[in-house]
Amino acid sequence: MLCRIGRKKTMLIAMLLLGTIGLGTAFAPEYYTFIGLRYVVAAAATGLYMCCFVIGTVCDTHGQCFCY
Repeated sequence: MLCRIGRKKTMLIAMLLLGTIGLGTAFAPEYYTFIGLRYVVAAAATGLYMCCFVIGTVCDTHGQCFCY
């Protein structure tokens, strides 16, 4: 997914998904819904970590990216 739509867009999607599903987790009506939403939050957090890691490794300290 990173290569198809770009890293920044993927990071934005993961952040929005993490925020909305995380908020939905706070208001989960039953235990199984809570567990399912926590699973989706973990998947979104992993995707966000991967995007940030890749962007952090290809950019130097001055903001210059080697991939562009």
